[in-house]
Amino acid sequence: MSDSALRAALERELGRLDHFSGGSVERIERLSGGASRQTYAVMLAGGPIDAALLQGRRPGSLDAALDFPAEAGLVRAAAARGVPVAEVLAFGPGPFDGAALDALEERSWMLSSFVAGETIARRILRDDPFGEARQVLVPQMGHALAGIHQVPAGDAPSLRPSGPVQ
Repeated sequence: MSDSALRAALERELGRLDHFSGGSVERIERLSGGASRQTYAVMLAGGPIDAALLQGRRPGSLDAALDFPAEAGLVRAAAARGVPVAEVLAFGPGPFDGAALDALEERSWMLSSFVAGETIARRILRDDPFGEARQVLVPQMGHALAGIHQVPAGDAPSLRPSGPVQ
């Protein structure tokens, strides 16, 4: 799928959202990292958010325990319990909007709001700009984990009793 076709498919998907109508995709940028996912930053204009994150399974990766529709349900259940998560904007079980997303090999996908920040642990643990963050990180993580543990099992019907998440 060409960049313009992907852009058009994203705009169609975003156009289905009540709070995003009229927005456009300005740029799509492949992000590095991730052993099992392909991740793209999607820069937006004319809507309520400036950026989104598109994720799909990396070709050749082992299938994860959950597909993106199931993961989206879990993220939304966690958000309802006050867990700080990116907002799930849209997701799909297969080909993106009926057209094969060549880059994502027609696998499930999820589009969420973009949360800027650092993900490299070495930088967070050692670099001076993150000194203040280190003071609050552990309590914030504990609060988030407590919220995750308060999500009732009934809010996560996609989990299997033998699944790695339970």
